[in-house]
Amino acid sequence: MRASSTPPPQAPAQRGVFTATQASDAGYSSYRIRRLLRDGRWVVVMGSVYAECTAPLSQASLAWAGALAAGTESVVSHVTAARLWGLRTPSDPEVHVIAPRDSRLQVTGLRTHRVALAESEMCRLDGIVITTTIRTVLDCTLWLGEEAGRALLVDAVQRRLLVLDDVRTALRLMGQRHGLSRAWSIVADLSGGAHSEAEVRAHKILAAAGIRGWEANVAVHDLDGLVGVVDLLFEEAKVVVEIDGRAYHSDDLAFQRDRVRQNRLVAAGYTVLRFTWDDVVNNPDRLVALVRTAVAGTPAWVRPRRA
Repeated sequence: MRASSTPPPQAPAQRGVFTATQASDAGYSSYRIRRLLRDGRWVVVMGSVYAECTAPLSQASLAWAGALAAGTESVVSHVTAARLWGLRTPSDPEVHVIAPRDSRLQVTGLRTHRVALAESEMCRLDGIVITTTIRTVLDCTLWLGEEAGRALLVDAVQRRLLVLDDVRTALRLMGQRHGLSRAWSIVADLSGGAHSEAEVRAHKILAAAGIRGWEANVAVHDLDGLVGVVDLLFEEAKVVVEIDGRAYHSDDLAFQRDRVRQNRLVAAGYTVLRFTWDDVVNNPDRLVALVRTAVAGTPAWVRPRRA
């Protein structure tokens, strides 16, 4: 029986976590393991996966714990995989894995998904078998709600972690999945340049009003360089339209950054219109009237609505 509480040799490569079997193979008896857990020198991370009480548990540690608890036939996926790929996701205390369809795996803290997964859709990252970036993004887009799924897909596209053509191909290969139609809708919106639900609605409102000629999500520069990517740009009229989404929140830093950006746009000769989610949903006529007035004088860009 070992007198120390030193973790098994596999622990460092597994970001500090290890299994009961690995501890046993390293010379710890069942009694000693129970004693270390009872004394608080080791802690249960998930199932029969442990860590030293002093070991800080990172996202990678938790992912390793989930992979070890789920077994070799399971693959780390969804929100957990997204975090490992550096994607921005909603907080989620569970570790997500894709398990075989006939799996009866039930472990507290482990969220099991039983969906088809091809070998080409998995890889190793930091030693863990994990879904590929594109499969991870699509799983999250299908599983998360409308707003969070859209935000994740937009984030991945904007950061060039994937391209829309590859997303379309992957969606076609996924077969029947819950949320698939919503994913296709988000891809269609991205193809049209809309990066949020509020932007999608604003695009439709302007199109229905016969207002044309704008570009979506365009980089604008001044003499000092890049000012930022604006939601809608009427280049000829030098009008910028910014749409704050439903989940828009502005802390002090964001507030200051927005004002600096807006001042630079105005100094560069742009008229800046800013609309909230409430404006888009409850005051579309006012939105249209303000945009129409701002771009007046450039008739080629504004066509009257047809009866």
